[in-house]
Amino acid sequence: MGISVPNNRFKSYKDDDEVTIEILERLWQHHGERAELVQLTDRLYAAATDAEDWEVVRRIAELTGKYDDRLEDVLLDIVIRHKRLGVGRAYSSDATFSKPHSTQEIVKTIARYSGHNIAEKVLTQEIILYLGYLIKVEPELFDTLLTLRSWYFIQLLVGQISRRDKLSIGDAYMRLLSLAPHDIYNRLRSVLKTFTQEVTDFYHQEHLHVSGMPSVKLIKRALLPTEFAEISNWADWRVDSGLLGVRSAIFYKDIWYLLKQCGALVIGDRYKAENRVGSDFTLESTAGERGFALKIDTLLQNIHASEYRQLTIEALESMSRVFKHNPDFRIEDDLIVDVLIGHAVRYAWEKQFGSENYNEKRSEAWEAFYKLSPKETDEAFIGALLALVLP
Repeated sequence: MGISVPNNRFKSYKDDDEVTIEILERLWQHHGERAELVQLTDRLYAAATDAEDWEVVRRIAELTGKYDDRLEDVLLDIVIRHKRLGVGRAYSSDATFSKPHSTQEIVKTIARYSGHNIAEKVLTQEIILYLGYLIKVEPELFDTLLTLRSWYFIQLLVGQISRRDKLSIGDAYMRLLSLAPHDIYNRLRSVLKTFTQEVTDFYHQEHLHVSGMPSVKLIKRALLPTEFAEISNWADWRVDSGLLGVRSAIFYKDIWYLLKQCGALVIGDRYKAENRVGSDFTLESTAGERGFALKIDTLLQNIHASEYRQLTIEALESMSRVFKHNPDFRIEDDLIVDVLIGHAVRYAWEKQFGSENYNEKRSEAWEAFYKLSPKETDEAFIGALLALVLP
């Protein structure tokens, strides 16, 4: 059976070709590299390139698995200067290169450790290429850096766009995706030139502005989680619990009330705009409404790793308890669960080992966090919230 896509949509490039790329992405997922589909995709790629629609160019490049053969040369330029290259979102040693590898190996590692955001793998390749060029022409920009983490630079760029253009993180990511290659290069160079300040601004951007802030002691007295049976391996428990996904009606009702006390909830990948649920949604639904429960459940199910899905559930439960016990407490910003969990991991690690070299120990910190009991993670989530609030 052939694939039917109206050819007249490819005669000229139009503003509404967003629809076309979404159709092609769905067809590609279901039918693979059929000749007629490849032909249509190539034509849209050429048209988008001519029109300088860089978002569509990058989406098609990712869809069709395009990569740049120069990646292995760039990696060589990085490692001969005694630096390491971290790719993808993981802080795993398996995602960090400290010696030369082939382009194919680099591309496979990027694919394995990247998230599931639009064109993230292609964007990662671009950042690596720009880092490789900059380390040759301006090596002094990297004097204080040992590991060049491609995803961290993407985060800094997104954060910068979010602050300057007053966009949500998800919308800022899409703005970055639409920028011309030379624009991304110039912005990356600017970030490197003011790296310390960019990191500080990014960290402050994650802080939360609140009102009705109760005392620290009052918040801590509110965290009395349900008692759990003795479990020998909490990491395995989270994998299994995240797979089961059975939540009570009270869980969704509590989240509805939590949403009323913050600007929005972002559940799952913060760089996906569709993962943001604004507090105004409570005006269109009731606490016990099935539609609201389905919306939250869909966001949870879209989290691919079951153990991280379970951590997200635990974080939401912790926040629901805190806000329920403190009805005047309100967050004026978006409560991004990813950010809360990340700070909780840091809180738990530094509580045990101190803050020295945390950035180089993130992989171990995350592994250790998954092994904590729900009572211990609950304490970490509350500690992270207190670290993030700006009264």
